[in-house]
Amino acid sequence: MDPTMTIADASTAERVRISDRVVLFQTGRSPNWYCQYNADGRQHKPSLKTTNLKQARMLAKRLDAQLTLGMNPEQRKRSVTVELAVNKYLESQKVHIGAKTIVLYTRDLLQFAAFSSEERVTRLDAATAEHLEAFEARLRTKGPPRIRRYPKKNKPEEE
Repeated sequence: MDPTMTIADASTAERVRISDRVVLFQTGRSPNWYCQYNADGRQHKPSLKTTNLKQARMLAKRLDAQLTLGMNPEQRKRSVTVELAVNKYLESQKVHIGAKTIVLYTRDLLQFAAFSSEERVTRLDAATAEHLEAFEARLRTKGPPRIRRYPKKNKPEEE
């Protein structure tokens, strides 16, 4: 970079327009390419994690296509809850396996969901191998956790 350039000149020196919405740029501190765009009324400048301009253009075009389709690239998908995963799995298996097996699967998976709830593991991505081992140990020592089929009833407050 030329030492006589001002800060404003430096920020506009390496800008590559991809579309009306998306612009590529590099900062003086990093060799990586960044992408600038507006979505949901906010300005976003994520790193594309590449120093190659050709690859950065390809990634920026993909991001522009996502923006055109109305998809927000910054929005992360949340992991599925344990209860939702159990319910979806049981629904998908009803076609393939018999009624007696479904009853057993339902019992076991609802016990796992109840144990996970007690351990405050609500999302499936938080269920680790250690969590599964703790569930097995719980079954061996204390038996299955209590499955709450109905929501808790709130007791009226006494004055």
